[in-house]
Amino acid sequence: MTFDEAKAALKEVKDANKAAKTELKSFDKKNKVKKGDDSGLKKDAKKERGLLADTAEAASAKVAESKELVKSLKPKKERVSKYEYPDDIKGDSKAEKRYRASMRGKAKSAGMTVEEYLEDPKKGDEAIEAAKKDKKADKPKKDKKDKKDKKDKKSDDKDDKDDKDEDED
Repeated sequence: MTFDEAKAALKEVKDANKAAKTELKSFDKKNKVKKGDDSGLKKDAKKERGLLADTAEAASAKVAESKELVKSLKPKKERVSKYEYPDDIKGDSKAEKRYRASMRGKAKSAGMTVEEYLEDPKKGDEAIEAAKKDKKADKPKKDKKDKKDKKDKKSDDKDDKDDKDEDED
C-alpha cells in the first residue's frame, strides 16, 4: 500500500467512524438515553445500542490504525545540507557546529561567501594565504634604530621623572 492509498483509506475510515457515531447519537436521542446510561431501555433496545456502540468503537480503532499506517508510509523529507561534514564529525552536533563556525570564519577571511568557499575550498585557502601576505606587506617594517630611539626616549623620561622627585624632597 502506498502513502496516497493509505491516505484515501484513512478518509474512508474516518467517514465510516463519523457515520457510526452519528447513528449511535441519534439512537440515544430517540430513546432518551443520557451519557450512555442505558439502564432504562428494554432488552432489545439495549442489545441494539450495544451493537451500535461496538460498531462506533471498532470504527474509532480502525481510524487509529489507519493514522499509524499513514504516518509510517509518509515519505521522509530529504534535506540538503549546505555543509559536507568529515566522517569523524558526522552525528556529533557540537563538532558539526564548530565545523560550520570554522568554515564561516575561513570564508570571511578569504573575502568570500560561505557557499563560494564550500564550492572550492582550495581557491578559498589560496585567497586566505594571499590576504595574509598582503597584510604582512602592508605593515611598515620597524628598524632597529626606531626601537633604540624609543628605548632612549623612555629612559630619558624616566630620568626626568626621577629628577622631579628629587627636587620635591
